[in-house]
Amino acid sequence: MANNTQIKILGNTLWAKYIVLLLFLLFSKLASANGDSLNATSHALDFDTTQTLINNIKLNELDYLQNGDKLTQAFKISKDQNWEKLHLEAAALYAELLFRQEKYAALNTHLSYYLKNKELPNQKSVYLLFLESQLKSLARDANPAPAHTLATKLEESLQQHSSKEKIIILRALAYYYTDTDALKKTLNVALEGLELALKDDDSASQGYFFRKIADAYNYLNEKDKAIYYAKKAVAAYEQTQDGLFTAKAYWSLGNILLEIKKPKDALIYLDKALLYFKKANMQKGLTFAQYSIASIEYLQANYDKALTLTKENIELARSAGVHDMQLASLILLADIYIKLDLLDQANEANDEVFLKLDKFSRSIYKADF
Repeated sequence: MANNTQIKILGNTLWAKYIVLLLFLLFSKLASANGDSLNATSHALDFDTTQTLINNIKLNELDYLQNGDKLTQAFKISKDQNWEKLHLEAAALYAELLFRQEKYAALNTHLSYYLKNKELPNQKSVYLLFLESQLKSLARDANPAPAHTLATKLEESLQQHSSKEKIIILRALAYYYTDTDALKKTLNVALEGLELALKDDDSASQGYFFRKIADAYNYLNEKDKAIYYAKKAVAAYEQTQDGLFTAKAYWSLGNILLEIKKPKDALIYLDKALLYFKKANMQKGLTFAQYSIASIEYLQANYDKALTLTKENIELARSAGVHDMQLASLILLADIYIKLDLLDQANEANDEVFLKLDKFSRSIYKADF
């Protein structure tokens, strides 16, 4: 009886293993078939899928950084398949992705290669996107001449272009003039760009120009106007999926609120900005947001918290090469040490700032110090 039971159990076990094996083989075959089917579908739809992705990113219906892998894939596929016109569009957006990823050496290599393409000037809007990335890249160079030359060339060519093309040029110029502290010029090109973006119902470009106007008014110490346009920038960007520029709009508004002594209101927007910068691992954005939050802790007399956050930010800014925030954080560190009556440490922090003063990229920051 016992033997029969054992045989029965053994038979059931073998039968179960047989069923499992059959199921495994069946699912493996199905998976393989599905994989082949997906690959076939992918090849059949590559062009359409790629074009849709590019259009969605261009219209800011997808976030660059959070869709970086997809955009990189589109860039490579369009090149491999020799879809030249579509590839140039993908390459232009890829340049912007590299800039947002803070991969500046890769961006310069990319621009050098594609700006030699003889077909590129025939696609005017795509060519202008490349020039926009080039101007932003050149603005980082220690030698100001190449950026100035390109900015002048773009400004002189403005009237030759369509409304959409003008928006790209004015966006590039607004970036350049802000970066070089030409605040009146920033206002002029941003206001002109805003008028075109409103007519074109271009929310993302509206947000961009609103923010540049807000920043210019903030530096010009016209805080009421700065607040008005900063809120407009937030509202416009919240209609898009552009997480990075929405976060930057939050930071701009938060920073202005901080400057007019509304730290609680400022913290709401700075925390939102910080959340995105952390999610996207954007070092430059992180350093700016953390500096502002550390400043709030300082203003609220939370000196221990301010000290910890400021020290962290100095190291983050140093490792990321964000000199403005490294120096600004050192200045804040000295102020905190003074409040804590640690005067020797305050002097050491100030001495380090003086040694590195020329590393301020913006004359406004240097003048503030």
